[in-house]
Amino acid sequence: MRMSPQTLLATVGLVADGEIGSGVAARAISESLSESGDNSVPSLREALIEAGVVHRKLEDYLERSRFSLHACSKCRKTYRIRDGEESDGAKCPDCGVRLASLSVGKTPPAALAADSGTTYRISAGRRFGHFLLDRRIGKGGYAGVYLARNERADRIVALKIFDNSGDLSPEHFMRGFQRETKAGMRLNHPNIVRVYDYGWAGKMPYIEMEFIDGESLADRVDRGGAIEPREAARIVAASARALHFAHGKGIIHRDVKPQNILLSRTGEVKVSDFGLAKLSDPDVSSTSKPTLVGTPMYMSPEQCRFEKLNGRSDIYSLGLVLYYALSGRLPYPEGSLISLIHAQISQTLPPLPARAGADMEPFEKILTRATTKKSERRYETAGRMADDLQSLL
Repeated sequence: MRMSPQTLLATVGLVADGEIGSGVAARAISESLSESGDNSVPSLREALIEAGVVHRKLEDYLERSRFSLHACSKCRKTYRIRDGEESDGAKCPDCGVRLASLSVGKTPPAALAADSGTTYRISAGRRFGHFLLDRRIGKGGYAGVYLARNERADRIVALKIFDNSGDLSPEHFMRGFQRETKAGMRLNHPNIVRVYDYGWAGKMPYIEMEFIDGESLADRVDRGGAIEPREAARIVAASARALHFAHGKGIIHRDVKPQNILLSRTGEVKVSDFGLAKLSDPDVSSTSKPTLVGTPMYMSPEQCRFEKLNGRSDIYSLGLVLYYALSGRLPYPEGSLISLIHAQISQTLPPLPARAGADMEPFEKILTRATTKKSERRYETAGRMADDLQSLL
């Protein structure tokens, strides 16, 4: 192993400021950890330079790494104290609260990102770290999604940039970002939008994703109305296979809806946006108290009742997506939040409208089994639902 603590901390700083991607850092660290009896194993510094990290930039971070980070628990500002200087008893100049040391192994990325002085103005045509932004292609919650070019990897990507300028606490904000990155990095499936990398540029975290040139299922229905039954079955079957794979990895989507099902110009189907996903991971808790999570028009009865969820909750939501694709309308009319929750818990799904020349009875059977109010009576797995839809093609 050829790695110094200073170079390791410098690497963390490079990732935190968006100078290098986490994948580049991970490969360099892995190389320097390789076991070998000779000097053929590169040091972490050598591995980083070989991976394309500019020597001057690395030296600058090495100089910064000779300082240890300390944070104020009240105002959350971070301060550098040079190694060797007395840090015990140091207090925040603004609050007078004693500063706490942030060790290398436990430094949260948020603290490192906040330590950077770089601030980016996010708009089309501007640079964001090593990305050149083209145009905004989506927005929701605390993030905007941009079509961008990764100039380092020379590829077109969808770049999701997070901005906590709202009312979320830093802990809640970072928990959501961490949840989405962990879910995305676990999921490698042909029907799930691929996550390439994640990191920080200045004070703003980002997720670099596969760009899908096309539209969402919601856009398709808004543009052309109800979808031909066989095509609807194909789209929802592919989505069900994606969810089945995610469930096998211990991930529940919790926000399955037409807007999160993307359709490429070449016919590919991709499930996206695992920002509200529930992970079976002790390091990533979803919420500290019962919270209504999801989109009310597509939430399962158990979501509406704040109950513990499993994969059958996503199956219910996907059933409502199938209804929307086949009918061209929402399963339950838009109204107040209370009326929507009441409908999801107690109202039977309306029958599908008749389609000239199409037998809708097999679809009605699938919808009945997917959207029954009692979760134990639904499909056992999303894979079973996919199989039934596939049989209609």
